[in-house]
Amino acid sequence: LSTKLQIFLTFQTYPMSSEQNKHEKNILNCVSSDIFKQTFSFLQDSDIYSFANASKGSYELVKSMCLDTVHYVAWIADNEFHVRSISSLEKHAMNKDVWSMTANAANDEEMKDNPKLYLLENFVNNSFDWAMFIRKQHHGVDLNETKGYWKMLAKDYSMIKDLNIMKSLVLHKEIAPMLLDYSVDEGENPFKNKITVNINDKDSEQISKYDILFWNGASPNQCNTFEIHDHKKDRTRYLMNFNSFPSRISWHWYDNDSSRFKPYNLGQTVNAQIECSFLANLTWNFPLELQDSGLFNNSNLTEVKKAFSLSRNDKVFVLRCGIDKSNEPKRIIDTVEQLTVTTYGFPRSI
Repeated sequence: LSTKLQIFLTFQTYPMSSEQNKHEKNILNCVSSDIFKQTFSFLQDSDIYSFANASKGSYELVKSMCLDTVHYVAWIADNEFHVRSISSLEKHAMNKDVWSMTANAANDEEMKDNPKLYLLENFVNNSFDWAMFIRKQHHGVDLNETKGYWKMLAKDYSMIKDLNIMKSLVLHKEIAPMLLDYSVDEGENPFKNKITVNINDKDSEQISKYDILFWNGASPNQCNTFEIHDHKKDRTRYLMNFNSFPSRISWHWYDNDSSRFKPYNLGQTVNAQIECSFLANLTWNFPLELQDSGLFNNSNLTEVKKAFSLSRNDKVFVLRCGIDKSNEPKRIIDTVEQLTVTTYGFPRSI
């Protein structure tokens, strides 16, 4: 870091006095945008957000950096959201407001009735993955309550691009307040009403249409959960974008033979599916009204079975949460178990 930037970052951490505010722009101008970009590349997102919240000047600076990540714009027409890609040249020529991350398209003949454009930041985080809940009712000993499993989606899965666009849309600072009721209590549904999103694909010249039926209203680097209806496939799915490899957190299983906990050493996909299956049971991710009859509890851990290369008729592994006051929004998960099912169920604490 340059000395000037170190000084600036230091006192931006604290509320600035009026005298400091006078010199804020001068300090900002003393540091080149290249230095800021280089510095931000080493920082955690939480540190960048803290820096942005220190003052209006620092916020505008961060937003200017974020403009580089904007590849799509959205607008509202006929009570639906529409999204299209935007070129760097078009973005540069726009009359932009980085404070609100909007632009004016009044000079565009096609947009004259809806001149306000929302600049969609790219909130893709390399440590985050998408997962989709696949409904599959199981039957048998200790399996009647297993209603499906969380499928980890590959980075090149066909729907990933549209999912990232929809996440960027709902997280926009001016769009999120349209969608959320901030007065609800913990464990209640904050999403006001269904919204329809039309994503224009420039390459194929096709429009993908989705209904977002639920979003939990989380911040960019928290677990974001959705219920989305795909018009083309006429299918509704629960989806989750979550930190699949959280720092300082790991999953362990209890080995009865050695009387101690051992880490899962079956690969990152196994740990990610366990993490996702657990997170789905938290009511701030999916409120109680969406967890009908324990929909996400007793989730099948398909990746554990796959890691053991077990045949179709062998063991089934299930993640079971022991929940106190299961019908209350502020319920507590007391225990988590991996249940191994053959002709009977054998639980292990994890």
